[in-house]
Amino acid sequence: MENESRYNVPNLERALVIIEYLVKQTKGCGITMIADSLGFPKNSVFRILKTLLAHGYVQENENQYQVSTKLLALGYASLGESNVVAKAADIMVDLRNETHETVVLGKLTGTQGLTLEVILSDEPVKFVVDVGYHFQLHNTAPGKILTAYLPEPEQDSLLDKLDYQVFNERTIKNKQEMKASIEKVHKYGYAIDHGEKVLGVHCIAAPIFDYKKNNIAALWITGPSYRMPETEFDKLGKTVIRYALQISRKLGYDPDIHETSESHSDEPLPVI
Repeated sequence: MENESRYNVPNLERALVIIEYLVKQTKGCGITMIADSLGFPKNSVFRILKTLLAHGYVQENENQYQVSTKLLALGYASLGESNVVAKAADIMVDLRNETHETVVLGKLTGTQGLTLEVILSDEPVKFVVDVGYHFQLHNTAPGKILTAYLPEPEQDSLLDKLDYQVFNERTIKNKQEMKASIEKVHKYGYAIDHGEKVLGVHCIAAPIFDYKKNNIAALWITGPSYRMPETEFDKLGKTVIRYALQISRKLGYDPDIHETSESHSDEPLPVI
């Protein structure tokens, strides 16, 4: 195999490393600190910073350098709804190939959820969801996810507006039960629907975050209960979290930078 290292541009690589380093230094830092931390020559760091400064990618205040908002501005164009679908598509296929269940991407719209993309199961018996389908929040795994990460006043207002229609004994029946379910989402990192609308149909969902740690979408798998039994919920939940995180990273979310990222319980989510 041809060695591709000869195509590398050392100063460009250093510039990218410096930008990544500065992103994590919220108070900024000087040339000496950057050079010492990264092991780069000071004169090289100086030239790179001055170039980045000239193009607006960093800002300087009393010899302290910080990344500018230009990087965010460049990223805004790639964070629209159509781009969320585009960035998620390949990862959704990988999730389908691992679980063999239907994989769905959806977002919050008003007091309901809306499906944005669907990758159908490769099994003969599968659960089919149409793109553009509106779903209720209280009786679906993605609905719980999309509600759980809202700011508290907004979440509280939304929960007051929901129609807690009851389909069977497993359906969430009121605001108090919904809030208890949301607490489980924050504890375990995923949500479940174990036949809360349609008996025999199970769903497991996880959140997708953007660069500001806003929960902009939910990723979930859905299938028949005999292939997704309650005994497999925790394993599948962690799998969906892993793929949802891949999508989040494509949207600028970085757990190493977002210090408010939750650590989830290693215990399985209890199913009642």
